[in-house]
Amino acid sequence: MRVFESILLILMMFISSAVVADAQTSTKIPIPEDIVVYDGYFAREENDGKMARLSGNSHYMKFYGPDRVIRLFIPYPYSKNVQPETISKIFQQVSKHSAVDVYLKDTFGYLEEKAVVNIGRFRRVAGDIMFDCGMSSPCKINFADKRLEIIKKGVLTDHAIVYDHINL
Repeated sequence: MRVFESILLILMMFISSAVVADAQTSTKIPIPEDIVVYDGYFAREENDGKMARLSGNSHYMKFYGPDRVIRLFIPYPYSKNVQPETISKIFQQVSKHSAVDVYLKDTFGYLEEKAVVNIGRFRRVAGDIMFDCGMSSPCKINFADKRLEIIKKGVLTDHAIVYDHINL
């Protein structure tokens, strides 16, 4: 009888470890490998048009592994004069800050007007990539070929904001 109990115990340990391993791997939702997320940055569609005029800012996002996201808000219409290389330099400088969930307002040594930077983290929740976007609920990020879409919860319907990938 002891042999049977030993085999049963070994079998139960094997099954439980397989279930735990499966649960751990299923919670790790990778960013799609075919998307170049960490190279360059993302610029909101209509950053020099209607959306920028309505919000008063041009919006940019950059991702750093494994889970950092930096958002840059440059005042509009000044943002129309800022070159992509300058935006990349600002991201490089700001990425050296170790603080999480912080807002900084500065010229960052490259701008003539002060811009706002938000340093935060993105995370994987129930198979989705999420980050805190200042709303009562987090925003969802959908990556696609050379762009991303941020989904913000709305009262009647969700709002989708599209960002184009800028690679220098």
